Amino acid sequence: MGDEREFQQAIERYTEAITLNRNNHLLFSDRSAAYARVGRFAEALEDANRCHELKPDWPKAYYRLGIALQGLGKYEDAIVAFAEGLAADPKYSSMLNGLTETMLRSPLRAVFQHSSRSLKDSSWTRIPTSLIGLDRSCRRPASWFQP
Repeated sequence: MGDEREFQQAIERYTEAITLNRNNHLLFSDRSAAYARVGRFAEALEDANRCHELKPDWPKAYYRLGIALQGLGKYEDAIVAFAEGLAADPKYSSMLNGLTETMLRSPLRAVFQHSSRSLKDSSWTRIPTSLIGLDRSCRRPASWFQP
């Protein structure tokens, strides 16, 4: 309960800071993370989208999108977001963890479970190559990810 109160306070502080600077991608990223930590995934997605608008080449923006979409149960969209993030930064281990977790939570988890075991056993620096091949055909702008 104490943690939730701390995240609520963080959300308030980030909101105050955002009123002073609406163009700082870090503020939107951090508030998105705080929203996600308290289960407010629609708001987390709004901030992740804004973060991505402000800094489209920043891999963490894709991570924030993936986390928010996963929390909303939009697993396919979350997989795309994490794959885009891995395409931008193949060594982002949290992104890979988010992708794997989302795949295993999705309704298609039975299909992914076998693939997941293979991914865990392989060198994860090779994974983005296969994901990029799948993802290039379904690239979507961040604004496509709506709550």
